[in-house]
Amino acid sequence: MFVRDCSAPDDCSSQGCRQLSRHSTKTSVGQSDPFAASSGGYERKDSLSIVRPNGTVLAAIPVYIRTICSGRTSMQSTLMFHGIGIPGHPMEPGEENYWINWDQFDAIVDYCAKLPPDEVNFTFDDGNQSDLEAARRMRAQGVDGSFFVLVGRLGAPGYLTEAEVGELLDLGMEVGLHGRNHIDWRKADDATLNSEIDRAAEELGELCGRPVEAVAIPYGHYDRRVWTYLERSPFRRIHTSDRGRSRPVDRFVRREPVMRWHDIADVVELIAGKASPAKRLRQAVMPRLKRLA
Repeated sequence: MFVRDCSAPDDCSSQGCRQLSRHSTKTSVGQSDPFAASSGGYERKDSLSIVRPNGTVLAAIPVYIRTICSGRTSMQSTLMFHGIGIPGHPMEPGEENYWINWDQFDAIVDYCAKLPPDEVNFTFDDGNQSDLEAARRMRAQGVDGSFFVLVGRLGAPGYLTEAEVGELLDLGMEVGLHGRNHIDWRKADDATLNSEIDRAAEELGELCGRPVEAVAIPYGHYDRRVWTYLERSPFRRIHTSDRGRSRPVDRFVRREPVMRWHDIADVVELIAGKASPAKRLRQAVMPRLKRLA
């Protein structure tokens, strides 16, 4: 596999790949692409085509140049938490890396409470019982959050109960869907996918007394089929585990996971969207490759 410059007007029109001429008008980042860039201050200039040796075009990857800008951008950082404190249930392999302690969490909330309200978003996956205490501490600081629960685990040891979901709503938090049983949606047949997404969302909506407007993809795993399924769903926001920042208007939302080894300085860098050129390239390429699978 190799990468070919696809910026010339007629470079790959016969292959059907998307392109943008060097001579065309500048296009704002994210105008038609939910994963256009991971931070502000960039403009789309050209694109690169990922091509198989036989000439088959797999993807057209936008190329961005840094532009001069001053002041704050419209980009937001979304932090992804899982559990806080001591787990109340057996963990999946590797899950322990996603649990932090309360001192870490309090330092993050303290810092973010001093930022403009649209600077950073808090999200929580899995519906762990620690979510409720986290929500209480956030509310005390005036910080909002979105909590993505597993409908099939409500009331199980270590997870939120239905009553505690109601308490989250009473605290002014958003409750979203994380599926039913925390499975890889790529491996689900049509009936299972319907149960994990559509029917689970209906059940959660009945519990909350309002439609569920946001969903978070389990494990962050998706392919073309799952992507298309979610695109056609009524969810207003679809949270991935793809790294980087998003715009407030983006339907597909990137998130940065907070890990057990992160201190407050690390989290500040995540919020600021600091990333090396290589990391920015990965952030641009990986979602497109996943949508091709």
